[in-house]
Formats: sequence, structure tokens, C-alpha cells
Amino acid sequence: MSLPLQLTDMVALTVRKHAESIEGAEMKSFDAGAFDLVRPLIYTADEKFDDVMEWLTGEEKKKRPGT
Repeated sequence: MSLPLQLTDMVALTVRKHAESIEGAEMKSFDAGAFDLVRPLIYTADEKFDDVMEWLTGEEKKKRPGT
């Protein structure tokens, strides 16, 4: 059970280190290599998830009828 949590924590740390390097902090080569592995996992498209938004809107309307 702890392995998924550890992997998630490592990905978050790697992305944070990358963001800090954009702001000017020094990035170690190990962190840069780790970010190269994480980069494909980052979703960057601008497409909308219309079906998800419709579902969320429907769920909210169920909670608050008449709105």
C-alpha cells in the first residue's frame, strides 16, 4: 500500500523541483533526469472534458434541486 503513495510523493517532489528550477533555483542532474521520466505523465492539452463536466453539473443539480 505504501508504494503508490511513495511514487506519488516522488512525482510531486520532482515536479516541484522542476518548477523551482524555472524560477531560478539550481536543479541537480538527478532531479533533471527524474523529471524527464515524469514529463510524459503530465497532461498539458487544452481540451475540455465535456462529458465529465456534464456529469458534475448533473450531480450538483441532484444535490440542489431547482438551481
